[in-house]
Amino acid sequence: MKYKSILFVLVALLAVSCDMATVVSPRIVASNQLVRTSITGERDTILFSDSLNIGDTVQMGILLNGYYDYLVSFAATADTDKVHLSVAWPDSLGGTTDASDPEHAKLVFVPDSVYSCLTTLSYVPVSPGVHPINLVLTSAAKAPYSQSAAQFYIAVRKP
Repeated sequence: MKYKSILFVLVALLAVSCDMATVVSPRIVASNQLVRTSITGERDTILFSDSLNIGDTVQMGILLNGYYDYLVSFAATADTDKVHLSVAWPDSLGGTTDASDPEHAKLVFVPDSVYSCLTTLSYVPVSPGVHPINLVLTSAAKAPYSQSAAQFYIAVRKP
């Protein structure tokens, strides 16, 4: 009986991984209040569920967090014939590579430099209808924890 208990403990120790690294998927946190600027220059605060007019500019604060792993890239995408996207990231901030294109909502970060950041996603609808906007954040975490994705829809009408 004594040997069975010792054998059980040894098998249990062999089955447990010795890799004590914490792995957390990156996270995209969007502000629940958005700032809308109409074509006429009127500014107000709206929610995701509010509809937009063609030409409205919406600014949404987003937090990109890699937790224990540095951020690799962030991209916001939509049908470019229906929605124009951009991300606020001035050159003075640094931390991004030449592959970044903030005017088209794409950031590629310098390895081992940015673990978390706060930025603004701007979008301008140019066509009526319901349009999806996709957000993808990638970190240096081990697969399958290295990517986080989100999607939201905007309802757009003619003014």
